[in-house]
Amino acid sequence: MLLAAVSMGSVSAYEVVSGKRWRHMSFVNGTWRCNLVLNTTQLSGLWAQEVDRAISNWNNYSDGKMHLFRSSNPYGGTVWLKNISKNDWSYGKGATAITQWVDKDGHTYMGRPGENATYGFGDRIDSANIYFNDGYRSGLSGGQYGSDYLVVAQRNRAKTITHELGHCVNLGHNQ
Repeated sequence: MLLAAVSMGSVSAYEVVSGKRWRHMSFVNGTWRCNLVLNTTQLSGLWAQEVDRAISNWNNYSDGKMHLFRSSNPYGGTVWLKNISKNDWSYGKGATAITQWVDKDGHTYMGRPGENATYGFGDRIDSANIYFNDGYRSGLSGGQYGSDYLVVAQRNRAKTITHELGHCVNLGHNQ
């Protein structure tokens, strides 16, 4: 299993829900590894351009505990990356992205404070959705909300995708 605390460079994080694991694990060279397929068929624009950098971040710095790759063929262990238009975004104007777990029966968990992931949610994560706020754009002039869009630099989009993939595997924020 993945360790409760995982280190990537100088960053560490802890489990959102103790013991919650992906159904899709393999035992490779004496280590449990989480194998995830990233489906980006519903992701476009500036967010889509940074997915490969996020995949490299995890594959190169997880000590062999993660194996991520792109595929348009959904099957077990799929993380769906999706744009949501700024008009349909319901998670707050300042939220860049949000992650949702799905169990084998279709129950979902979004990791909101006070939300109980053990009530009604299965024992394993079967797939996940990462929703990106399409209201975030790059290169626009104006203030923080220039042209009614939030500005996110290119490298910060890759960091955001990497960060949300961490939530997909039950890693929370630093404590």
